Amino acid sequence: MATKTKAPMIEQTLYACMEMIPGGFCVVQKRDHYKIAFANRKLAGMLGYEGKEARRALKKDVFSYVVDADKIRLRECFDRAKDVTTTMQLNRKDGTVRHMVLEISTSMLSSGIRQYLIAVSDAEEVNEELQDKLKTYEHRFQLDQLSGLYNKEAFYRIAEDMLRRDREQEYVIGQWNFDRFKAVNELYGSAIGDQIITDFGQFMKSFFADCGIQGRLEADHFVTCCRKDFLDAHAQEIDDLLWGRVKWYNVPYPIQLHAGFYTVENVEEEVKLMCDRAGMALHPIKESYMVRTSYFTAQMRELYLKEQQMMRDVDQAIEEREFYVVYQPIIHVRSQKIISAEALVRWKRADGTVVSPGEFVPVFEKNGFVSRLDQYVLEEVCRYQSKRKAEGKMIVPISVNLSRVDFYNRNLKDDICAMLEQYGLTPDCLKLEITESAYMDRPQELMEAIATFRSSGFKVLMDDFGSGFSSLNMLMDASADILKIDMRFMDNLETSDKAGTILYSIIQMAKSIRMEVVAEGVETASQYELLFSMDCDNIQGYFFFKPLPEEEFSEKLDASAATIPYANPVNQTILYLAKSETESKELVEKLRDISKIKTVYSEEEFLEVLRKDCSWIDMSIVDMSGKMDRGVALMEKVRRRSYLSDMPFIYFACDYEMDQVRKAFDLGVFDVVLKPIDWEMQYQRFSKQLRELKNQSMKDAFLPGRSGGKNYA
Repeated sequence: MATKTKAPMIEQTLYACMEMIPGGFCVVQKRDHYKIAFANRKLAGMLGYEGKEARRALKKDVFSYVVDADKIRLRECFDRAKDVTTTMQLNRKDGTVRHMVLEISTSMLSSGIRQYLIAVSDAEEVNEELQDKLKTYEHRFQLDQLSGLYNKEAFYRIAEDMLRRDREQEYVIGQWNFDRFKAVNELYGSAIGDQIITDFGQFMKSFFADCGIQGRLEADHFVTCCRKDFLDAHAQEIDDLLWGRVKWYNVPYPIQLHAGFYTVENVEEEVKLMCDRAGMALHPIKESYMVRTSYFTAQMRELYLKEQQMMRDVDQAIEEREFYVVYQPIIHVRSQKIISAEALVRWKRADGTVVSPGEFVPVFEKNGFVSRLDQYVLEEVCRYQSKRKAEGKMIVPISVNLSRVDFYNRNLKDDICAMLEQYGLTPDCLKLEITESAYMDRPQELMEAIATFRSSGFKVLMDDFGSGFSSLNMLMDASADILKIDMRFMDNLETSDKAGTILYSIIQMAKSIRMEVVAEGVETASQYELLFSMDCDNIQGYFFFKPLPEEEFSEKLDASAATIPYANPVNQTILYLAKSETESKELVEKLRDISKIKTVYSEEEFLEVLRKDCSWIDMSIVDMSGKMDRGVALMEKVRRRSYLSDMPFIYFACDYEMDQVRKAFDLGVFDVVLKPIDWEMQYQRFSKQLRELKNQSMKDAFLPGRSGGKNYA
């Protein structure tokens, strides 16, 4: 009796549990047919049955509720005896059909009867729920997680749709970029940097909320698409934002920006292309402090199209050898011999049009093609050197330029060595020039590469020294052999005392760390003479040679090998600051047999000659009779120019004022001669001094290792 009572209680408990299931649910047992053993009220309601009718109605064969077209598929699901999810059309009480999702799970009872547990849900409700979830996920997928703005792909797609829906409105694409954002990360850490990105994203959403959309392209690069009338109406607020006057951030560091804009002309164009144009407008002003915004112009478009044309033509230009190498000799300052050369690339199209290196090199550096061009130049140089070697002619090392892109090649050194081996050459036939931009881009890799090159026998030149902000760091970190001073130092050398002092200091600094020095851009005799007096090792520039075609360079190189080592004898010239014309004639008369004399009559003219023509002045005589203190003051002005620190000075004085004489000797005065002058004795002293100067200059001209070149004859 107890057992009979217990079974119904268990069944009622199970039914109660099944009623609690949120969706439709039924139990089907396979006997003679597939009878529904239980169905909950939720399923009955889904099929249109209510109240007591629900229990009675859902006691039939399950197939009676399935439309004919789906009955075979349902039987297949049952026959598989595996869990399965499918969609069926079920018949409702009112004769309508409803799409339902059936999740079928099968099991075997102890009695051997197969039982199916079926969870039923309304397909349309499920679809709506899924659609809501998909929309949520899609929205999240479109957003940049850090800034909360649209990511790049979503921005392109949504902006394109917006522009095409609102064709009557004029829109502007803007690219926004933080100034020196790396400094923020360095000063405050990446967590604060990330917070700034987040805060800026929130600010952009608020500021541009009613006029367009915003996105983050990458790092600290943001993009907007908004109405032009909004930008015009809020020009002052945008200017304040760019200058950092809008306080949307929480660090004690001014966050300033630059922005480039492109006014949309054709809404059918790709938004990505529009963003590229805004980026082109931004690029030229990124390093400018005063200019904060720029609009894309027709000139920028023309430049862009020209660059694209170059890239379309370049492969064919390589194949047809439109690129060719010219060689600019590097001259030893004292011997005036060619001791090296720099290989430079030129482009002459098949139609005779010449493309300037200033046009094609930046384009190739930007897109990476410069690496292939560098390889082309390297092989041309190797071919030339191999040819001269085979002919038994003198070879001087030729330097080839390595761009920053080349250092992304982990096999760079091996590739260069393989090229040398192919042409039967050794590393001392080449020199490798590395620019400061390569150091700024990949400093660690660059230093490792330089060490590897030097250990393999290559000489490395640090090119364009002084052209950027990292020159001293590069000089300290990178163990190069030769320092090439940027040609811009030559621009003011003849007019600026400061330029001369800085240049002299660079030369001496390089020599103190055992680096050879090459000065680029030397175009005048005055520049050459100043560099001569500053003890610069080598020069490169139009004063001696412009870049020469291969055949002409060979002729100059052969001629240089045949000339005497020191073609420019040491000048013997005294610069004389005279008190009067009468006294100057007396000195010229006495010393004309041993030296030339350049006479001036004012301190201003004396200083001007030293500044411009110091290289051919071997000694200076200053007549300061009765004005010893003025002589000391003049000497102080001279010694401010560090490159004049070793020039001998002699004073003529009437009175031997001890304090002033001490000051003069402290400033490096060679001798003080009292009047009246014993000319016989002074003649002997001057002769001896000038002979010593001449001997020293001749020694300097033959310093070991500076004559350059190998001779394979």
